[in-house]
Amino acid sequence: MSLVSFDGAAKIIQVLPGVTELDVKVDLYSEWKEWVLLSDNSKYPEAFTSVGGDPITATQFLGSTFFLQNGWRIRMRDGDHMLSVIGNLYTAEPGGDPYLPPVGNYKVTIETQRSNLIDTISSGSGLSNEQATQLAELWKLSGLDPAAPLVVSPDSREAGVSISQTIERSNDPPDEQTVTVTRDP
Repeated sequence: MSLVSFDGAAKIIQVLPGVTELDVKVDLYSEWKEWVLLSDNSKYPEAFTSVGGDPITATQFLGSTFFLQNGWRIRMRDGDHMLSVIGNLYTAEPGGDPYLPPVGNYKVTIETQRSNLIDTISSGSGLSNEQATQLAELWKLSGLDPAAPLVVSPDSREAGVSISQTIERSNDPPDEQTVTVTRDP
């Protein structure tokens, strides 16, 4: 079921009544690609370009980012509401706003949930569950997870609520300082 409709002549993607969440890749980009194939809709200027999906390693892929182009914009539905938009969406024109207000005098709040640089880890990577957990912990301990920022103090490191490490310093031998980092249970 489509959550938006397309008006090629006006270059507007209309959010349909009752919609409170849109996934940029699924609900906008993929739906637009399907719409272009219908009737003679390919006569209208392209609404999107995209980057991403390229392999970074054998198991990780660059996150996808979508750009509205050729003047296409997303019009909010009528009525006071909040719309959650999941994914990276920008306009091809730097600093442009991808959203048009609703036709009436309504209050609309747009909550944007942008994705990480790496979007997907391939499930066929051959990693065991333990290895996948360890890889996720390394990701977090590198400070790369925006949902679980790495917090470092002189005697500890924490990444989210699940990963905690203790940092101990010793001067043994006296002319060298040794730092030991231990994962807390």
